[in-house]
This record gives sequence, structure tokens and C-alpha cells, in this order.
Amino acid sequence: MPTWNSAAFLRSTLQSILNQSFSAWELIVVDDGSTDQTCRILDLINDPRIRIIHNPNRKGIAHALNLGLQAATAPYIARMDSDDISRPHRLKKQYAFMEAHPEIGLCGTQVKSFGGTASRVWHYPIEDAAIRARLFFKSSFAHPTVMFNREQLEKHQWRYDESYLSGEDWDLWLRVSLSTKMANLPDVLLDYRQSPGSASQSQRQRQKQAESQLLKRNLDSYGVESDPDTVETFHRIVNDIQQGSEFLEKSRNLLEKLDVHNKAQGRFQKQLFENEIGLRFLNICQVQISKEGWRAWKASPFARHISVSILSRLKWLFKVNANSLRRLLQGRSR
Repeated sequence: MPTWNSAAFLRSTLQSILNQSFSAWELIVVDDGSTDQTCRILDLINDPRIRIIHNPNRKGIAHALNLGLQAATAPYIARMDSDDISRPHRLKKQYAFMEAHPEIGLCGTQVKSFGGTASRVWHYPIEDAAIRARLFFKSSFAHPTVMFNREQLEKHQWRYDESYLSGEDWDLWLRVSLSTKMANLPDVLLDYRQSPGSASQSQRQRQKQAESQLLKRNLDSYGVESDPDTVETFHRIVNDIQQGSEFLEKSRNLLEKLDVHNKAQGRFQKQLFENEIGLRFLNICQVQISKEGWRAWKASPFARHISVSILSRLKWLFKVNANSLRRLLQGRSR
């Protein structure tokens, strides 16, 4: 568990580990140069199962995570963040699953967010094939829920790339996927704290840069042209940043190209990859709230793979017609 200036939530996080129904654990806390009361809280802990590593200077989360991986000696290594809450049976259920499935090198769980504007369950794909299909577009794991098989971790030398200031987890999952099978448990086993504060402009820029780099890598590995304009289109598709008819055309062309490549190469399970692509284009078309978006969806090959309920279609058409009427009235008022 890496931590940096986490005094406000650290006690409740530590208590969630102490409350685990599985008691044969060791918690390695890597303090990454905290300047608040974090170190004081850690130094007051009196439990032989908790080991603390202090970084005198902040070196970043990837470096702290690698220190933890290097120090760990148990057969399985679970991740934890210093402001989240592990539910009481988390370690027990993940341990039992990993023991029963030695072929799995990485296992996550579902999470429920709290602390933000609205609490919700974040759903991640369960089976290996679905995880791989999702991983082409974005991370398929909630980072603080993952558990590694340490034997496989050491065999393949899985480590976080410390050059990434953001997206270090997705980068690692992509590399892990080359040498093992993966899974997510269907259970919600961690409560994920969302910060009410918004990310700074520099943080958003670092995140976009890391995501674009990884998306470019995925396009390159697929043999798809990855010029800056294509990477930007891919980034907007993945992050639901859509506007205008030009983007509708660009996104459809790119997603169709990916679909064709997958059918030719068979890299991902056909139906799962079609589903990932189809849902993304459906979202793009729906966000337009225009007849153009509706027509683009109906004319696309993805409409054959994604079932849209009659109720959802009616709601969509209602929004489209209401938006068209609003624009007409606004035009007349001028």
C-alpha cells in the first residue's frame, strides 16, 4: 500500500485491513515522503503484521509500488490504496480464488465508489477473454483491488514502469496480459473513495499524455495507422469526448477498421470485441442528440451487434425531436 499525505483517511483504511476475515497477511506500507501526520499515524501502529518503508523524498506511486512488490514474500500480493476501504471478506475470497486457479496471474474485484457526488458500483469484466477485449480501450481492473500471483510476477518480472506519471496500472496490465490469464471476481469487495476536488490542468494533461501513449501502442500492435489525428480520435472515443458530424465519421471509420483487423487476426473473441466497439459508437451517436446521430447509428454495422431496447429507442428519439424543436424555436426567436 503506497501512501502520501493520507492522514485524513489512513486510520479507516488500516482498520479495514485489520478487520479482514483472512488473518494470515502482512501489510507493507510504503510512505512516499509524506509531510502531514501520515508518518506519525504509521509509527503508532502496534501490529507485527504491518511493515513500514519510509521514502525520505517523494518519488511517485510507481516507484513506491515497485518497492512494495520487491519487499513482499507471500505467495500472493494484494494492492491497496491508503484512502479506500477493503470489505471484510476481500482477502479471503481473492486468496481462495487464486488458490483454486493457479493459471491466473492477476485477479481484481468490483468496486463501489463513495465520497463523490453519487455512489455507484463500477463493473469490470469477469472472464479473461472479456478483460482482454476491454483492455484494448482502457483498464480492465480497479487498481486497488488487484491481487498478483507472486510466482508468476517474479517469473515474468512484472513491475510498474516508473516513467509513467499516470496510467502506470494500465501499462502493466497490458504487459501482464502477454504472459498469463486474468480474472475479476463478480463481488464488490472494495469501497473506492472519490475525491470531491477536481484534477488540475497539469494532472489532466499528464493523464491524457499517458493514455494517448498507451492507445498508440495498442494501435501499433494491431497494425493500424497511429498518426496523431488517429490517436486523438481514439482518445476521444475512449473518453466520451464527442462533438459534431466530423467526429461521427472519424470514429465510425476507426472503429470499423479495428473490427476488420480483429476479424482478420482473431486477436480478441469476435463477439466480445464487437460488443466493445458497438457500445462505444452507440454512446457517440446518442451524445449527439440529433437526427444525424440517430441515422449514423442505424446505418452503422455495429447496430447489428448491439440490442437497443424499444424503451431506450423511444427515449433517444424523444430527446432528438425535443432538441430539434428547441433549436427551431430558438432560430425563430432571433
